[in-house]
Amino acid sequence: MRALELLTPETWRGYQRATFPEGSWVREGDMLRTVAEAEPIDLITRQQYRHFELTLEWRVARGGNSGVLYRVTEALPHAWQSGLEMQLLDDAHHPDGQTPETSAGALYGLIAPRRTVLQPIGSFNTARVVVCASHVEQWLNGVLVVAYTLPSAALAALVAHSKFQALPGFGQAARGHIALQHHGDSANGNVGAAPVYHEIRWKVCFPCTMGQGHYRASPLPRNYRVRHAAHDD
Repeated sequence: MRALELLTPETWRGYQRATFPEGSWVREGDMLRTVAEAEPIDLITRQQYRHFELTLEWRVARGGNSGVLYRVTEALPHAWQSGLEMQLLDDAHHPDGQTPETSAGALYGLIAPRRTVLQPIGSFNTARVVVCASHVEQWLNGVLVVAYTLPSAALAALVAHSKFQALPGFGQAARGHIALQHHGDSANGNVGAAPVYHEIRWKVCFPCTMGQGHYRASPLPRNYRVRHAAHDD
């Protein structure tokens, strides 16, 4: 395994593109942000992952909307049509914040977060996604807000009654890309609400550490950037 700086274009490319979408995303110091007025191109990792632990710090401006997606394939026009999404949102000033299943920390459109634990606008929040075997956890600011089994009959039932029901293979990939969503807020009259990502890091969990049927998430050190193998079997 080797360590890499995660905020470089070499780590990411545009969805269904071979290169980093320079006009839609920019790096500013140790932060990565979208360009709200630009074409909304999602970023995806160049590699695919099955088991991983992802941590990132994020913030959005007033009314901002974004998400981190996982198990993303490129079979359909948009990343959200295949990947599962942890919602990143300004709940207080975005319509999605009024519905629990689409509020910050939710498994978007499917499972509401157990608690609302957002920092004030302008402050960074910490998101964490753990995918270990069939167990998935989503953490927001140190609080476990969503946990579920992938795949499962319970999740399939939720999908069958959601907007994802008509999408072939939604949430069913055994491995896939990690994606950062560019929601194109300017298209909704929300220029300036572009999300900012800071201190993005992940590690491949292989083998997964399990205990009493649940993943035991170990804290990532502050200086941990990214560790991943050439492939994740």
